[in-house]
Amino acid sequence: MTRPDTTLTFTLLAGVALLAGLNAHPAEAFNTSHLSQVKTVQNCTACDLSEADLRGVNLASAVLKSSNLEAANLNRADLNGANLSDVNLSGANLNGANLGMANLQRAHLIMATLRGASLIGANLSKAFLNLADLSEADLRGARMEGVYLNGIRLRGANLVRLDLSGIDLSYADLSKAELSEVQFSGSNLRNANLSEAVLFDTDFRGADLASADLTSTNLTRARNTTGLKLNGANLTRANLARADLSGSDLSGANLTAAGLNNANLSGVNLTRADLSGASLSGTRLTGADLSYANMTGAKLSGAKLDGARLGGALWTDGRKCAEGSLGECGK
Repeated sequence: MTRPDTTLTFTLLAGVALLAGLNAHPAEAFNTSHLSQVKTVQNCTACDLSEADLRGVNLASAVLKSSNLEAANLNRADLNGANLSDVNLSGANLNGANLGMANLQRAHLIMATLRGASLIGANLSKAFLNLADLSEADLRGARMEGVYLNGIRLRGANLVRLDLSGIDLSYADLSKAELSEVQFSGSNLRNANLSEAVLFDTDFRGADLASADLTSTNLTRARNTTGLKLNGANLTRANLARADLSGSDLSGANLTAAGLNNANLSGVNLTRADLSGASLSGTRLTGADLSYANMTGAKLSGAKLDGARLGGALWTDGRKCAEGSLGECGK
């Protein structure tokens, strides 16, 4: 398996390489006539506005498609309904900007900052948002088909009801984000940070959450959680009561102090998982593989362990289960 640090290095290098590609023939600072044109008629196709100071400017419904706005300062600018398709906004400051209903198809926003920006109803189809910072941004109703989001920062962002099916969100920061009713079907969430995210009716069908951080999340109302890839994931203090994780891979996962009461963990791979202090009362562990798992201090009242493999596991009282233990911890 690829080491997480190697993958992260590749991700960062890929983002830098993309940005470097855009700078293969660096342009001089913005063209003054282009800047004047933008401010007067708000229509400037394929213009050079790189590094331009456009703080707070009103460019609602402006047409700037294919223009170069690399490293421009658009802090708190009004770009509502603007045509920004194929625009280069890499490294730009769009903090607090209004991009509601804006057309950002194929736009390059690599390493751009959009903290607290409004992107309600914006079209981000096939846009490059690698390593961009959209913390606290509002993306409700945005179109995200084919968008590039790996390494993106979306801490505390509002993504309610977005369809992110099949999207690469590896290493993305989604901590404390509002992810209710989001579609993650087949999405790559490896090494993503979803700690304390709101996951009400979030659809994880076929998602890859290997090594993801799900600390203190509430997955009781998440949908399609069977057969998930959660190997190496951090689920410390997560609420999984009554969740159906049957057939999932939780090998090496950290489930310390997790709430798993009455959950369905039938056939789950929990080899070398840390379940110390976890609540497993009434939990179905039929046919689960708990080999070498740490169950020290776990609560197992009413748990169903029929056919569960327990060889080498540390039992609730700290003793090591004999090799070949099946259904109960043998001496």
